[in-house]
Amino acid sequence: MSFYRHFLQFLRVIQRRKVTTLIAIGGFALSLSVVVLLTVFIASEKSMNMTYPNVSNIYRVKSNNNGVNLPTLLADGFSNDVPGIKANTIFRHNYDKVKVNDDFINSLFAIVDNEYLNIFSHRLIYSDAEHNLDVKNNIILTQSYAKKLYGDVNPVGNYMEMRDQQLKVVGVMTDPPVNSSFQFDGLIGEVTSTQYTQRTYNKTTYYLMNHFLQLNEGANPKEVELKLAGMLKDKEGYDNTILEIQPLKEIYFDVKAHSSLPVANSSMLKLLIWISLVILLMGVFNYVSLAVSVNSERKSEIAMRKINGAGAKFIFKQFLGESVFVCVVILLLATMIAVVIAPSFSNILGKNIDLWLLMRSGVSWGLLTVLFIAIVLLAGVVPALIAARAIPVIALKGKGSKKNNLFRQSVLVFQLTASIALLFCVATIWKQIEFAKTQDVGFDRDLLVQINLSYFEKDPSALKDKLLQISNVKNASFTAGSPYYICSSMSGKVEEVDLSDVSSIEVDNDFASTFDVEIIAGRDFRLTDKNSCLINDKLYRKMGWDNLDGKEMFGGRVVGVFKDFHFKDIHHDVGYLKLNKIDELEWVTAMNVRLLGNDFSNTLSQMKNLVHEIDPDLDFRYQFYDDIIAKLYRKEEKQAYAVGLFAIIAILIACLGLIGVAEYTITQRVKEIGIRKVNGATVAEILSMINGGFGKWVLLSFAIAAPIGFYTMSKWLQNFAFKTALSWWVYALAGIVVLTVALITIMFQSYKAATCNPVETLRYE
Repeated sequence: MSFYRHFLQFLRVIQRRKVTTLIAIGGFALSLSVVVLLTVFIASEKSMNMTYPNVSNIYRVKSNNNGVNLPTLLADGFSNDVPGIKANTIFRHNYDKVKVNDDFINSLFAIVDNEYLNIFSHRLIYSDAEHNLDVKNNIILTQSYAKKLYGDVNPVGNYMEMRDQQLKVVGVMTDPPVNSSFQFDGLIGEVTSTQYTQRTYNKTTYYLMNHFLQLNEGANPKEVELKLAGMLKDKEGYDNTILEIQPLKEIYFDVKAHSSLPVANSSMLKLLIWISLVILLMGVFNYVSLAVSVNSERKSEIAMRKINGAGAKFIFKQFLGESVFVCVVILLLATMIAVVIAPSFSNILGKNIDLWLLMRSGVSWGLLTVLFIAIVLLAGVVPALIAARAIPVIALKGKGSKKNNLFRQSVLVFQLTASIALLFCVATIWKQIEFAKTQDVGFDRDLLVQINLSYFEKDPSALKDKLLQISNVKNASFTAGSPYYICSSMSGKVEEVDLSDVSSIEVDNDFASTFDVEIIAGRDFRLTDKNSCLINDKLYRKMGWDNLDGKEMFGGRVVGVFKDFHFKDIHHDVGYLKLNKIDELEWVTAMNVRLLGNDFSNTLSQMKNLVHEIDPDLDFRYQFYDDIIAKLYRKEEKQAYAVGLFAIIAILIACLGLIGVAEYTITQRVKEIGIRKVNGATVAEILSMINGGFGKWVLLSFAIAAPIGFYTMSKWLQNFAFKTALSWWVYALAGIVVLTVALITIMFQSYKAATCNPVETLRYE
């Protein structure tokens, strides 16, 4: 009964401090909801590719220069020549369109062989036992894609058309796991594929695929890797290539691999883990500050109960029970907030956050239980110990604890430091993104449009001639590959100079004029040129040539040198580039069109009508090069949005903590303020005294946050070959914003204290 009575006393105390209590509990709930959502996101990222039954024995083959697109001829040697390998398969995405019942459908297929289904443990729902992927013109559909095309009917035996090929549906398989890097609509064999990535070494051309191995149980990966290491050294152009193997569970976080598979930045994930921990601690510390502050108003109650015989153990248990009650309320509130803001977090982080999946998981419930217990211990034990150890005589005299003040000041500095560091990170990320999107790429990207011709089955020259007749079209050039979409490269020796990874784009004679690329030596293409090429200035300097007389490179006569331009994102340095004059029009992938600066919508409409007039089956898709470049940095933009949101949340929670600290500090100094006013202190002087104390903590926080932010962003910028400078004004801006927000936050309370009637504060003295 006495416990119930004391609990009612606790409720009456927090009722008298409605605003502070609401702020602390609301801030704690908000921070906990953010931590829950981030935990779900991080757990989802960490689980990528982990659901395959054989995950511990599946490896990807890489080269020592981070290449994963390796010659298909490797596949035959893996199982035959290397002990420890149970099976191997190839994999590559293949975007194409298929015709089903007179409808053309854009699809994403995977080029594989028969072993893929076994290694990655996909189950066949329907199958044709007489056929498999070793037979040309076959296809296996995923369950969801088959249902989309054929409904609930078994589609095995039906035919689909792809580029005039008739593909027989020989099976329906289970969908790839949601948390898998390997997403596709169906599987096709290598001989069926219509798109190849290739690499040419002198006159030898290799078709490239990703290679995956399944090792035998108990096989030593290091021993297998040693056997694989030199398998390519006897192939032309691969004499310096060493093969390595990489566990499947690591490939999602390998941003350096030259792969088309989706990847995530592990540094960003670590940053999110630290941010979630910081936000959680800020919420916990705010609540602890509230609890200690509330307990200070109950010091007389605690002292009297101790004088009347209450033991420290009883008081500790009571105050811990009160904290457990409040934490349960906070947990329920945090759950409601998490449900409401989960869709917004999913958009910002670029991945669906499934809270219900979390609730259905026994492991997740276990983690939540551990988290809740840890929070209760952290948020409840400290105030309870302080209350239990209170000395009655000191409590009745109304003296505060220096340790309590030191705790509040430390919490304040921690929160302000985190806020300043996060703001600095946000500003730097956005500065780098703007730098990437607006820098000079070396060609004129304004009003330059790319029309996708990957599935164009007519003569591109006829399309180009008619496009040039549109009044607002200035230039046009068709290409195989394009800047930011390189699908061919070359390596080898040219005049005893070793060249590695020379990117290649097939172009027509109007490329330079359409892209406004400057020819700095030699000349541009002519209509009569055959087997000719242009090279960029970096490649020209690498060769050390003084002129182009009689110069050849990889079977093409070098007729000119053009000024370097970016053909990859700024994560990469400008590399070697060779523009080959198109002699065969079979593999054209894009039409690049330079527009004049007016009436875009009408011009694009005319272009669409013209394309459909020549090829009615083509899905007209276009992109401005400004948009293509902007898309290269969507990942960084999402990072900036995410970190920006967390910075706002951190500042909000820090402000809530500031309000609590300010209220406690002013309450402790209310009589001092009254005496100063009686002695003639002005409102401005009182405000300066109160706010100046908080200002010094902001300056200390800035001094701590600056090196933390500098180190963090220096590491992040290492991902870019071209990067912005870490400017001093970004530091200053972050500090000024936090200082301004902090002063505004406490100004209301400090002004109220500075203008109060000293008679009211001193009446009982």
